[in-house]
Amino acid sequence: MPQELLDGLDDLRLLGNDAAHVEAKTYQQVGKEEVEVSLEFTKEVLKAVYQYSALLDRLRNLKRP
Repeated sequence: MPQELLDGLDDLRLLGNDAAHVEAKTYQQVGKEEVEVSLEFTKEVLKAVYQYSALLDRLRNLKRP
C-alpha cells in the first residue's frame, strides 16, 4: 500500500478520536464533510488492500506462458 494511504490512515484515526470525544484535539470539528471524506478514504483503502492483488493477477495472466 502506498505510504500516502498509510499516512491517511493515521489521519483517519485522529479524526475518529476527535469524533468520539467532546473536545476535538486535531480537527476543529467533525461534521458531515469530515464523515463523507472519511468514508470515501476508507473505501479507497479497502480497494488497495483487497482488490489490487486480484487485478494484478488478472494482468499477469494475460502474459504469454
